[in-house]
Amino acid sequence: MLRGTNINENNIVENGILDAFLTTEAGGNAPLLNQIFKGLNIPGVGVVDGINITGSQAIRQNTTLYAYLLNNNAGGFANFLGYNTFVTGIRGGLLKNAGLPANFVVANPQFGSAYLVGNFSNSTFNSLQLEVNKRFGSGFEVQGSYVRSKALGDYDGTAQSEASNFITLRNEHLDKRLLSFDEPNVLRMSGIWELPFGPDRRFLGSRHGIIGHAVERWTTSVIFYKTSGTPTAFSNSDGQTFNYQSSSTTPTSVALGPLPTGSVYKSGNNVLYFTGLTQVADPSINAMPTNLQSLSALYAIQNSSGQIVLENPVPGQLGTLNSTNFRGLGSFTLNLQLSKPVVINRERNIVATFRADAINLLNKPIWAFSSTTLNIDSTSFGQITSANGSRTVNLTLRVGF
Repeated sequence: MLRGTNINENNIVENGILDAFLTTEAGGNAPLLNQIFKGLNIPGVGVVDGINITGSQAIRQNTTLYAYLLNNNAGGFANFLGYNTFVTGIRGGLLKNAGLPANFVVANPQFGSAYLVGNFSNSTFNSLQLEVNKRFGSGFEVQGSYVRSKALGDYDGTAQSEASNFITLRNEHLDKRLLSFDEPNVLRMSGIWELPFGPDRRFLGSRHGIIGHAVERWTTSVIFYKTSGTPTAFSNSDGQTFNYQSSSTTPTSVALGPLPTGSVYKSGNNVLYFTGLTQVADPSINAMPTNLQSLSALYAIQNSSGQIVLENPVPGQLGTLNSTNFRGLGSFTLNLQLSKPVVINRERNIVATFRADAINLLNKPIWAFSSTTLNIDSTSFGQITSANGSRTVNLTLRVGF
């Protein structure tokens, strides 16, 4: 499979943007930002002269600019400097105002994205597959299979050619992970059974007439399957603390302890997954300017012992978790079918068949994590808001002639 990756990764390290961001966040004044914003009239702040109003002050006071501080979004801030028309009205005008080269942030600023396409993606799939079949005989048939597997790779696209960013071109090995379709355990079983009732059968074999016709030739079939959940991830609302790469594989949260585990349970009108976890203000908020701390919506997850187990990465830090750091919810389904043919006219071969199908016979919901269930910054963290698998019963009568 061909894969393309965006080689226009935003740089915040060698060009000093990260240092300027951290200095500004700590309440200092970064010379680089004086250079970038000098002479510009920043809305709600004034003209930056580097003395009375510094570039860092402008960032801490302008609503457009301080949004990057609120989210530790150093990568997004670098992208803003490289491409936005803020105040200047010119794409990349902030860099031009500072006399900096157009490629100060990305290698190819003339393009919104520049993809290198090649056959450099790889994946592996290993499995143990067991199958049991009993051919139809003595009134029943059974088929069953079990697959134990693991799918690993750095990308799991399904098209002939895919374009997706690496987490960072500085270390492509960070992308290796469980693939999104990995299901380590899959058990499937199906069977057909002609019920042993009626004339010449094991039970009620001597019965004829109405009773015999009523109980004979019933057939039932069963389909059962149980699968493990597919990989998903703890995430946060932004995740652009490093390079602003748009990628579903970007690690966003930082783990400080064992990952939380849980199970589905109901609490009032809500369906929840985790117990003993609470959201608290993210520790990184304490590093933000005083006037912004109350505006930040970043949260961390604390366990019942008061230990923070998940938090947001700080500017310039990649999260320690990738896009498959948590196993989603599995599924369990049992379907049942019952049918009986009745001969209406043997000479004209007219047969009526009654059939009943029960989909998800046990009415067991198939719960699913939403995009906010594992988002540590969401007020819906830990809540399950969607489910499939309601029981459906279909009755049909078919007449063949």
